[in-house]
Amino acid sequence: MEPRWKTSPRCWKTRSRCVRSSIKSLKISAYFALITIVLVWALKVMKTYETERYNTHEIASTPNTLHFDNKDGLMLPAERGDNNFVREQDIASELLLYLQKGQLSDTLKGPMWKELLMTLKLNRRSQTVLIQESDFWNKRDTKSCQPKDNIFFLKTHKTASSSIMNILFRYGEFCNLTFAFPIEGASYAYANFFKTSFVNGFSDQSKKIFNIMCHHMRFNYTEVEKVMPKDTFYFTILRNPISQMESSFSYNKDFECFTKAKNLEDFLQNSKIFYKDSYGEVSFGKNLLSFDLGLDLNSSPEQSVLAWHAMDNIFDLVLITEYYDESLILLKDALCWSFYDVLSFPLNSRSNSSKKTLTPETQEKVKSWNSLDWEMYTYFNNSFWKRVQTFGVERMEREVKELKRMRTVMFDKCLEGEVDPMKLKDNSLMPIQAGFATILGYNLKTGLSKDDALLCQRLVTPELQYHEILKKKQTYKPIPGTTGL
Repeated sequence: MEPRWKTSPRCWKTRSRCVRSSIKSLKISAYFALITIVLVWALKVMKTYETERYNTHEIASTPNTLHFDNKDGLMLPAERGDNNFVREQDIASELLLYLQKGQLSDTLKGPMWKELLMTLKLNRRSQTVLIQESDFWNKRDTKSCQPKDNIFFLKTHKTASSSIMNILFRYGEFCNLTFAFPIEGASYAYANFFKTSFVNGFSDQSKKIFNIMCHHMRFNYTEVEKVMPKDTFYFTILRNPISQMESSFSYNKDFECFTKAKNLEDFLQNSKIFYKDSYGEVSFGKNLLSFDLGLDLNSSPEQSVLAWHAMDNIFDLVLITEYYDESLILLKDALCWSFYDVLSFPLNSRSNSSKKTLTPETQEKVKSWNSLDWEMYTYFNNSFWKRVQTFGVERMEREVKELKRMRTVMFDKCLEGEVDPMKLKDNSLMPIQAGFATILGYNLKTGLSKDDALLCQRLVTPELQYHEILKKKQTYKPIPGTTGL
């Protein structure tokens, strides 16, 4: 016998309605379940978005295996064998142990390498040259830290270093600090290696204290440390060599190494013709970052890696131009400064018409031509993002957001806008024009209070004019002497 619900029309209709109702309920439940899954996924994505954002900037580097002769005593037991290779990660600690013996093999000797390697020995911050700062950053009590006033900034070329210099100029001026000015011009006799004799007012007998050193030089650490106090904070800034060389060619087109080239592609294609080691501006044509850092442009890959570790040890912080705001946050935290102290506007920047987009082929040629700079940039870019991770991704996002907000507020308060040099209302704010680049400036708003007008003007004063203002002010104040050094 058939079940009643199959034979009774009433029961069939009732069942049909029940089935339809059940199916409808299932669809609704499934719909809401799907929405819940999507929402949970979206929240997870939103929570991890910035973390992922800060995890994608590391650059793939070349294989980290470097060959050394056995006579150097640098081979790790675990790595010795037929291939005779040692991993880059182990070089730092092995090099430190090697240096503790107080000897340098012939392979490591030279006019620069002895200085760099002994710097590692004398100034190491831990038992490894690689910076291990996680515990320091995580345990530090930011409420008890004291602002740092003794600062060395290695001002590299075409890296947004003029904007960093403006920050240091303002801080030094408003805090009444003393600058180590060049004895002549606005650089320490660049492109010579830095010497203490290049500093105005310095001598071994005078015992004068200088708080800030930030002009262009070819870095020479053993000379710099004679000028600056022992507790000096050292930092510099690096830029992707591809965009840096495009900018350098535009800005320095009048230099002998570039002047005969039709464009950057022509220079790279015929570099053997245009680039000569005897040229006075040779540094601007190849591996400019390595030159500014005082490195040997003819160094071997092994020496280059040692140099990066040495620089990692000497400099407390290496900023990256492409991540300028993140760099400022790390700088602010390291110096125990405020947001206002690191607030800045882009200075010495070119108009869009002065910029050129390079083809992928040209970019690869630039990387190959500046191979020392590219490998060094890769090394410090990756270490930069490891430091961001240690600092805290969510914290970094919050502080970058706040810095951008404050910059927008200050821009609206101070400036009418960024303009071509021909449209500048105040010639004292005219940036220097060079090559075929058009360097932009700023027009200030009127009706500001005296204090606001001074701050706004200082924020956009080009480096040469600001240099002259501070040098004149410092001429009329005594440079303090040391009291126990």
